[in-house]
Amino acid sequence: MVEDLGLEISALCGDFDWIRGFTDAEFNKVNVPRVKKCLDLAADLGVRIVTMHIGKLPEDESHPVYQEALRTSVELARYAESRGALLCTETGPEAPERLLAFLRKVGSPGIGVNYDPANLVMCGPFDHIGGVAVLKDYIRHTHAKDGVCLGGGRYRELPLGQGGVVFPYYLAALAAAGYKGYLTIERESGDDRLGDVARAAAFLRQLQAGELPTL
Repeated sequence: MVEDLGLEISALCGDFDWIRGFTDAEFNKVNVPRVKKCLDLAADLGVRIVTMHIGKLPEDESHPVYQEALRTSVELARYAESRGALLCTETGPEAPERLLAFLRKVGSPGIGVNYDPANLVMCGPFDHIGGVAVLKDYIRHTHAKDGVCLGGGRYRELPLGQGGVVFPYYLAALAAAGYKGYLTIERESGDDRLGDVARAAAFLRQLQAGELPTL
């Protein structure tokens, strides 16, 4: 049906608790089988990519929470690889450099990154432009989202072009990194989400039609 409509599914979402992610051993008893089912479905549909959140990683790599997230990510990345699928963690809770170190520890071609610049702005703020170069070898999917950091752990998601994401430079950074995949518009709140998505698509097309900055 999707093919008949001339459509393509960019990714599935296997995110059953974005706060805990893979960091909670008890939750993982039910979460891991669910994510595996999503990877099976992605393989059956020919979608390949499943997005999720690993969860907030402690700075101490020997911390049990970090080790649980690593153990689970290794298991699921290997399962994804066996199914010809790709598990992509979303950016946000930690700096791109720390996420890169974690992905290298996982050490599997079955794991990648779903790059969300707004999450980096809202949760840090972290460098959402420079982070593209840091994670370029792992970026397989992206979110087109915007927002601002309010401080004290508070943030606000906003329509594209109204937040802290500098989209001309962000798109230029993706191009410089050789990314040729989807810019998947995500709108989580607001009174006119469908309208915001339509305006976001027009906003991105306008930027792509213009001359982007040279990085």
